[in-house]
Amino acid sequence: MRPTLLLLPLLFTATAAFATTDVKTACMADYLALCASVPPGGGRVVACMKEHRAKVSTGCKVAVLRHIAEKRGLISAEDNP
Repeated sequence: MRPTLLLLPLLFTATAAFATTDVKTACMADYLALCASVPPGGGRVVACMKEHRAKVSTGCKVAVLRHIAEKRGLISAEDNP
């Protein structure tokens, strides 16, 4: 199993990940395709994206994982391309 797939449960547990512009930009198409009918608030969108994580684009996954790594101090914002 690829390491990225092992981190996917973390991907949508951090609701703060959706607060950044990069993540919003990278994940908007996934949200619209998979969860547009879900009303925001109360973690419903995060739960929907988590439910459909197999269909979430690589770009969205990478953006969220980068955000989590930044928040944990593993990388700095300047490290992102």
